[in-house]
Amino acid sequence: MRVSPYLAAVATIASGSVFAAGEFIPLDTADGQATQFSQNGQYLAISTGDAGGARWIRASGVEEPITGMNYLNGINNLGAISGSLIAGGGTDAPALSPLGAGAPTALPLPVDLQNAGVDDVADDGSAVGLAWMSDWSVARAYYYSAADGAVTPLPVASPEAPSRASSISADGHVIAGWNDEPASGFRRGVVWKDGVATYPVVTLDGGEYNVGEGAAVSGNGRWVVGHFHPRDKSSGSWRLDVETGEVVEIPSMPFAFGVSDDGRTVVGSGSYFLYPPRAPYVWTEAGGTELLTDYLAARAIAYPSDWGFEGGLTAVSGDGLAVAGWTRTSPSGMRSFVVTGIDAPVDAVFDNGFDGAPASNPVADPGFEGSINGDGPWTSTSSVRGSAICAVVFCGDGLGTAGPHRGPIWAWLGGVEGSAEESTVSQRLRIPSGAPRYLNFWLWIGLVNGSDSMMTVRIDGVEVASYPEPANAEDGYTQRSVDIGAYADGAEHTIQFRYTESAGRISNYGLDDVTIDAEPAP
Repeated sequence: MRVSPYLAAVATIASGSVFAAGEFIPLDTADGQATQFSQNGQYLAISTGDAGGARWIRASGVEEPITGMNYLNGINNLGAISGSLIAGGGTDAPALSPLGAGAPTALPLPVDLQNAGVDDVADDGSAVGLAWMSDWSVARAYYYSAADGAVTPLPVASPEAPSRASSISADGHVIAGWNDEPASGFRRGVVWKDGVATYPVVTLDGGEYNVGEGAAVSGNGRWVVGHFHPRDKSSGSWRLDVETGEVVEIPSMPFAFGVSDDGRTVVGSGSYFLYPPRAPYVWTEAGGTELLTDYLAARAIAYPSDWGFEGGLTAVSGDGLAVAGWTRTSPSGMRSFVVTGIDAPVDAVFDNGFDGAPASNPVADPGFEGSINGDGPWTSTSSVRGSAICAVVFCGDGLGTAGPHRGPIWAWLGGVEGSAEESTVSQRLRIPSGAPRYLNFWLWIGLVNGSDSMMTVRIDGVEVASYPEPANAEDGYTQRSVDIGAYADGAEHTIQFRYTESAGRISNYGLDDVTIDAEPAP
C-alpha cells in the first residue's frame, strides 16, 4: 500500500485553469528499485534483484509481490512484467509475469543460447533481452515473437562482440540496445526498426561518432534515449528522433533511462556508480536538465526532507505526467517512489499571497550536483584538495560536522588541517535588473578551531558579506541572505564564495542551495 502521500494542488490564476495535483508517493517494497512504467502509466515494475520484486498498480496503490523471478526489468500496458527465472540447470531463463498470474511464464531460449533474461516486453507479449552463446563466448541481443513463438538473435554489425536489446516499443516495431565496438569495447547504441539495425551517430568537428548504448524506447516508438553523448561521455546523454534521425544532446545527465511519447521529458541519473554520487535528474525541452528535488520544489510538490535522493529517475509514463525512481537508504538498501502530476507549472501563486510571480532563480545548479565533475556551471578551487565540491561517499562527513543540506552534493569550504587553506566556488551569471535582489544560501559552520577562519561573499571581486568563525560550532544549516540589489542591472557578474584560514587549523563551512530571489531568506 502507498503511504504518506505528499500533495500540492497547483493552480494558475491568469488562465483560470486548474492543474492536476502533484503527488509524491513513497513505495513500500523493501530494497525495491523502480525500473519501468507501462506506457499508459498504470503499472510500474519494481525490482529487488534476485529476490523478485513487485508490480505497483496505480488504480489501487497496491504493490503486488512478484516471486519466482529475478531482475524485473520491463512492463507493458497490460501489466505483464519481464525478467528471468532460475531454470533447472541453474542458469537464468527468460520469463514473463502477467497481471493476475500466480506464477511466471517461461519463454523459450534462443537456439545455441543460454542464461537469458527479458529486458522488456511489448503489448502482444513479444520480448527482447540478452542471452549468452552456449559456450559463454559472447552475449547476444535477441527477439522473441509472440505471434509465432520464434526466438532469434537480432542482427548487429559486429556479431563477434557483445550486444543487448534493452527496450521495445508498445507495438513491438522499435527496439533499442547496444553492440560493443570490437576494438575499443565502447558500447555503441543500436536501434532496430522492424528488425533492421541502425547505429545513430553525431557529427562533431567534421567526424562521425557513435552514441553510447540505447537504454529506452518511448511507448509509441518515436523516440530513443541512451547513455553517453559523444561530445562529453562523462556528462551528457542523448535523444534520437526515430523518424528524422536527429540526435539531441541531454546535458548534465550522462545516464538516460526513459522518455515520454512526445520526447519532451527525459529521466535519468547523474551517475550509474557511487562516484560521482547518483542523483535523479529530469530533462524537459522547456527547462533543460534539473535535479529532481529542484524540479519538484519549483512546482510546490512536497517530498520527504530526510530522503537523500542518491539514486536515479528511471521511469516515465507515456504522457510524461508521472515519473518513478529510487534512492539509497543505506549503503546497501534502496527505496522507490512515484511522482504524479509533474506537469504542474512553476509555482508563482503560492508565493507572496498571490502577489505575482517572483523572478526565476538565475543561479544554475543551485545544489552543486551538476558541477562535481568539474564541468558544470560552478568552478571550484582548494589549496589542498583541488576542489571544494564534495559528496559524503568520497569526502566523508567530518565525523558529523559536514555534509549536504539537500541532495548528495555540497560545497565543503575548509576541512583541511596542517596547512593554510583557501577554497572557493564561483559562478558567472546574469543578475536580473530591478531591485530588490537577494543572494540566499544555506550555510553550516559545523566545526570551529579558534583561528582566523572566514568565508566571504564576493561579486566581481568586491566583498559584499563576510562570515567569520563563530565562538561555537553550529548544529546545522541555516539560510543566510545578502542584499545584492546594487548589482541587479541585467548584466553578467561573477559570484564567489571564498574561504580562508592561515594557521593550518581545521574548520568546516558547508554551503548548499544557492539562489537569487526577490526576497531575503525568512
